[in-house]
Amino acid sequence: MKLISKERIGSKTIKHHDPPKTPYHRTLQSPLVLLSVKNSLSKQLEQLNPFVLRKAIENKLNRILKPFTKRSLANDPLR
Repeated sequence: MKLISKERIGSKTIKHHDPPKTPYHRTLQSPLVLLSVKNSLSKQLEQLNPFVLRKAIENKLNRILKPFTKRSLANDPLR
């Protein structure tokens, strides 16, 4: 949420915010961003699937952490 204005009434300060938006939506609304960039971002968003992304992240993390979990289990004095 971006701060739009502040209003001081006596000892109180009242802040007015705009409705929350994602960075993607703020980019689309910006007049400074080229139309080609906006089209590219829209195409990229259409191709994203959160479930596939999560699975890919989990697989990569498992590949990274796998050697460490094997070593920690082998060196565990309680086992």
